[in-house]
Amino acid sequence: MAVLIAEDLLLLLVDQETGKFVTKRPLDGVLAGALLFELAGAHRLELSGDEGRLFVQDAADTGDTILDEALERLVDAEGARPEDALGELAPGLRRRLLDGLAARGVLTEEAGATLGVFTTTRWQVGDPGHVAALRGQVHEVLVEGEDPDERTAALIALLATIDVLHKVVEAPDRSLLAMRAAHVAEDAWHADAVEAAIAKGTDSVFGASIVDGGLALP
Repeated sequence: MAVLIAEDLLLLLVDQETGKFVTKRPLDGVLAGALLFELAGAHRLELSGDEGRLFVQDAADTGDTILDEALERLVDAEGARPEDALGELAPGLRRRLLDGLAARGVLTEEAGATLGVFTTTRWQVGDPGHVAALRGQVHEVLVEGEDPDERTAALIALLATIDVLHKVVEAPDRSLLAMRAAHVAEDAWHADAVEAAIAKGTDSVFGASIVDGGLALP
């Protein structure tokens, strides 16, 4: 079964030693951005017009429930600004993606408790080889200077947006890593607009999401 860019992003953000996410930032917004990259790569979505509005090019079923629902919402919000579109797609997205990965055995959810009071969750990756391959692809691009494919460029742009590249890829110089990521993002589909939309939404719509580390969290 195909894995979405948003799902691969989640897998890269899980620390395989601790089972926790490598960032406590709200993730629904950046995951919604990953859906935009996915749909654009499938020629279903375009950003156009003087003000940079989103337009659905093909609303036919994709065969994936999350993508199909995203397309339906984007059709209803035809001509929306990217930040408004992400606001439509973001709420509850991380939980839905995690549930889907768990149902397919890609991730296993393990509940626990801290100090016998606070509910915690750890995630175990079912296929470490897949995650290792993802990390390897990102490393080849950012450290070894390989040219990225469209999907890897999108992942790098999204990881850079939430400032976690250094937690996903080992590199001797974080500043060079960031510079290379910025260069790669220039060639990703409207990465600047997606990044700006995520940044605008972080303190409002997406910021309302509960972050990992609190009570009864995924």
